Amino acid sequence: PDTLRRLVAPFGDPTVGAVSGLVVYDYPEAAVAEGFRAYQRAIVSHRADDAKWGTLTSVSGSISAVRRALYAKVPAEVSTDLAIPWLVARAGARAVFVGDAVSREQARGRSGRELRSRVRLALSAFAFTAWALRNIRATPPGYVLQLVSHKVLRWLLPVIASVALPLALVETPALALPIGVTFGATGLLAGLSFLPRLRRVLSPLWFAGLVALAYLVGFARFLSG
Repeated sequence: PDTLRRLVAPFGDPTVGAVSGLVVYDYPEAAVAEGFRAYQRAIVSHRADDAKWGTLTSVSGSISAVRRALYAKVPAEVSTDLAIPWLVARAGARAVFVGDAVSREQARGRSGRELRSRVRLALSAFAFTAWALRNIRATPPGYVLQLVSHKVLRWLLPVIASVALPLALVETPALALPIGVTFGATGLLAGLSFLPRLRRVLSPLWFAGLVALAYLVGFARFLSG
């Protein structure tokens, strides 16, 4: 009931330009939802640490706020979750995370729906990256380092791996067997995550593979326009 009050409280400090709250999820019994639960544990911890820099690399789409004076329209394909902290950093203001300003959502329980959502997020992420690079002047170097290390490299990792692995195999054929065994074992374990007793332990592998696929598809769609 007091979430809005908690969300706007940091604006009492004139140096604060944006605030991100926390999304809490209800998880259905499904491998993809269990994998997402593990991902959320990591990402929430990272966002709290992110704010110690004085800037965030993203705000929560369902619960966040920005000073009216710092808000600006961005291209339709660019996620405001990413653009708002960028606008705030360029203005020399701070973005903060408030973990007790909470909204609640239902996590997706079907892999197909999760994949479509992740492809949409990937498209928006790559569109934001291109847009931010075109407007990089006057962007604080510390924020650029934070954005590249926390976000952009993670988004590009599946793309880099899909190019680097075939090149490595061409240059060093002896790598084929260990790489094949590793991928085969990972795929088998991800598949076993659908078994109820193994779901909580192995489902992060399934979710990680789904996210990697989404960013490959999103990157291809981004390049194709």
